[in-house]
Amino acid sequence: MSKTIYILEDNFEILEVISLILSAEGMEVCGYSMVSEFQKALEKSMPDLFIIDVTLPDGHGLNICDHLKLDQKTKNIPVILITANSEIEKMKLRSRADDFIAKPFDIEDLVKRVKRLF
Repeated sequence: MSKTIYILEDNFEILEVISLILSAEGMEVCGYSMVSEFQKALEKSMPDLFIIDVTLPDGHGLNICDHLKLDQKTKNIPVILITANSEIEKMKLRSRADDFIAKPFDIEDLVKRVKRLF
């Protein structure tokens, strides 16, 4: 059975690239550009992993990650945060994320990190 990944990324091109790459690796990918869409999807089903952008138009990835890690239903699901913010080292210290990836990212590294968390 394939693994399901929920991606929350407001940049369509980045969302599309990540989706294509992980789909080619045999994973089921569901992409969302708004936090509200993402939250509605969580009401219906749970993924095996989350990839969440830190800066979003209707929320902040660090807060979303905290919420997921404090919720009994999602606390054990790995979260990868992605960001172009230069303060990534500071974010790592105050985040509950399982991994951080800086933008721009290496495609092979992304796939390796996702597989490691499975």
